[in-house]
Amino acid sequence: MESQLLQQGYGQGMAGAQQAFGQQQQLAQTVPGMYQQDIATLGQVGAAQQAQAQAVGDVGREGKRMEAYEPYERLGFLGQGLTGIMGGYGNQYQFQQQPNPTPLQTALGTGATLAGIYGAVRGAGQTGYTSNIPVPKQYG
Repeated sequence: MESQLLQQGYGQGMAGAQQAFGQQQQLAQTVPGMYQQDIATLGQVGAAQQAQAQAVGDVGREGKRMEAYEPYERLGFLGQGLTGIMGGYGNQYQFQQQPNPTPLQTALGTGATLAGIYGAVRGAGQTGYTSNIPVPKQYG
């Protein structure tokens, strides 16, 4: 009876050890996935911070540009007012503010252009056009 109890205890101990080993393996397989999720999240946060910093820089750059052109705009509006007073002269000054493109807009435009060039080059042999111009024979 004692040997049966020892055997039963040994079996339970082995089953518990196997279960613990399986849990350790499952944990070892889960942890890298968690690290990858952390890395992906940090990448998204970094991209958001970079976009925020770029937007702040763009605002500063646009403010400097507007500050530099402000005297010219003021003179243009003054001239427009004076020509309206003088009579006979039409209003000649029109101000249109157009901000410079952001680096993202520039990159998207470049990508679209390159995709168009690639499509044109790739599809050049697939136009279905046949020429009626005879090909000269080569004599050798």
